[in-house]
Amino acid sequence: MREIFDGVQEIRPEELFFSWEEKITSLSGEEVFRFAVLAAVGLLLCLLGLKIVRAWAALFGLAAGFACGAGAAYLLGLNNTAILITGGVIGAALAFLGAFFYKFGVFMTVFFSAGAIYIQIVQPTEMISAVAGLAAALVAAVLAVIFAEVLTIIATSVWGGILAGTSVYQLVPVRGRMMSILLCVIFAILGIIVQLLLESRKRKRKNLQKAAEIRETHSTENEVEKARSLIDDFERMPDEPEDEPGETTDGREDI
Repeated sequence: MREIFDGVQEIRPEELFFSWEEKITSLSGEEVFRFAVLAAVGLLLCLLGLKIVRAWAALFGLAAGFACGAGAAYLLGLNNTAILITGGVIGAALAFLGAFFYKFGVFMTVFFSAGAIYIQIVQPTEMISAVAGLAAALVAAVLAVIFAEVLTIIATSVWGGILAGTSVYQLVPVRGRMMSILLCVIFAILGIIVQLLLESRKRKRKNLQKAAEIRETHSTENEVEKARSLIDDFERMPDEPEDEPGETTDGREDI
């Protein structure tokens, strides 16, 4: 466990992301599988970022919580078991909050997506630049709590497009920085369009359901009003006159 943390500390943030122009000419079977999985995850993120935002929030929360909790336990000098337990508990807590509280899930999803976009595009090598990117991602996440749908669609589409584009670039027989960027742009635009269509259909379905409920309520109120009117009319109807004694129904007196 400590060897893992020692290795993680030596990794620079920009090394976690692909370079736009870097092309691996000969891929092994393991690398093909890895890029295929990353491309699939990127496609899911850019096409269904808002649709399954709770799932993304749970995934990001689990990863971030485990990393922060385990890292803190490691710095405190705890043993391997305590490190795993601490990371697991904090990761599970953040995953639960992200999955069951919509606003918190949106905050986490946009924060991670915006931060990943910044690292991919800017590729900071200094602490000041990294902190600036973290601050920008935090601002975007706070705004996403207010403008949840719009910012979630944009952030997940762009980050998913970058992840899918850079992964597909490694799998297809093309070369060049512009080709890599073009693939990322295509996937990002496709993701925005698809997510907007899905959100539009969702809102249309909700509006139709609400309209049906309103019509049903009005119909029920009209039926109740009609029933009340009938009862009132029946109560206002005069009683039929009774025949007077000594007279027949044809008006002649009885003998």
